[in-house]
Amino acid sequence: MKRVYLDTNLILSPFRIQDPNYSLMEIIKKQNHLQFVTSTLSIIEIFNILLREKETFKLALNKLLTNNDLIELSFLSRNLQIRLAIEFLLDYYNIDILSDDKPEFEKFRSIQIKIHPIFKLLLSFTISSRLRTLDLLHYCHAKYFTEYKDFSINYLVTADHLFQSGREVLKSDSITLLLSPETLIDLECQKNQ
Repeated sequence: MKRVYLDTNLILSPFRIQDPNYSLMEIIKKQNHLQFVTSTLSIIEIFNILLREKETFKLALNKLLTNNDLIELSFLSRNLQIRLAIEFLLDYYNIDILSDDKPEFEKFRSIQIKIHPIFKLLLSFTISSRLRTLDLLHYCHAKYFTEYKDFSINYLVTADHLFQSGREVLKSDSITLLLSPETLIDLECQKNQ
């Protein structure tokens, strides 16, 4: 089974009006030989997006009502509504959340502080990659679980063109392929039909 790290925009695609990633994700979702994972970073990102984007939040509530046995959500706090929406997305795509909350100690500027290995990876890439911080965080989460946790992630899939433009910088180091949804479909969906 191949593991695929999904970024936030792909996970959120069912909640966005006419998102072109939604149809791609529907194809990818049907591939039983792929295991989908994401990080707590994506959960935080989704939570914040649903707080900020009113249209996305409204569509999320509509999806929840039409795809579940729920009759009414208005009596729940917004926080609980968002949690339900996130649970729906994780269940809908059968996504596992990568989690490791055991930081290790590291000397950093002669002060002993806790630096999680993900952030050590981030520091090592920040100088050379010129990618946005959030993109690097997603990449480092996938790389961390592959290198340090013996949990091989084969692909990191993103529809973000700026993130994909960093593919060349990451290629020399990469043990996880950075792909577009279309490329994943070409690689994994065609051969299993």
